[in-house]
Amino acid sequence: MDPKQLERCRLRLGSTAPLVGPWLKRAAAKSLAADGSPAAVRMLAGALVRHPDPVVQRISADRLAAIA
Repeated sequence: MDPKQLERCRLRLGSTAPLVGPWLKRAAAKSLAADGSPAAVRMLAGALVRHPDPVVQRISADRLAAIA
């Protein structure tokens, strides 16, 4: 994933959009999980410990467990 896409995912993980925010956050987590680059893994690790959405946490935990 190129740096521009990583930045887009980072911004989407923090989205506060009322209707599409949860969808954007989950889509960003899925994109990061599919990528698996070191930068994406760091973002997933951060999402696992800090993100309030349990679905994002689960996506992150599943991917991190798969590569551990």
